Amino acid sequence: MQDEGHLFVAPPAGWTLTTILGEMLHVAEARFGPRDRSWTIIGIEIGETTQAPCVWFPGNRKHVAVRLAANAATCWRQACFQLAHEAVHLLDPNGGGKAPVIEEGVATTFADEMAFANGWNMKTVHPSYTRAKQLLGQLLALEPEAVSILRARAPFPKLTAEIVQERIAGCPRDLAEDLAGSFKPG
Repeated sequence: MQDEGHLFVAPPAGWTLTTILGEMLHVAEARFGPRDRSWTIIGIEIGETTQAPCVWFPGNRKHVAVRLAANAATCWRQACFQLAHEAVHLLDPNGGGKAPVIEEGVATTFADEMAFANGWNMKTVHPSYTRAKQLLGQLLALEPEAVSILRARAPFPKLTAEIVQERIAGCPRDLAEDLAGSFKPG
């Protein structure tokens, strides 16, 4: 991926956020399993100053868009960092419901790893996201392929503590419940 550039104007043989999203999805699917292709990814946009990065679902027709925060409009690395996190949410779109802790842990881990690999000099520091990442780390210590194993059984929004314990040998009940619980960003 290119180091700097315009977010949406492609230089000859260059990368934009759209093509970077395609690469991120490719990497995420190879690592965590295929995305739900019944959803159409319709694009990337920049939100207002008060909006946090997110995916959203316009039109109630299985369309999903990535909305980056306003600070991504002027910082290539910030845009890519946010995009990496949101790319994970494109694997199993939930139509607007709350994400489980495991999904936020995967998204946070993936964004931090992409930042490190690409030299973006960024890392997630928000406590609730770092906690989700830590819980995921505990699960991955038990089974390095846990995410793809679990997603082969159920998409992120349908994961339960029972599924986590059934699929990941030795997973403590409290860890399974924490991972399957609804994420609270506060």
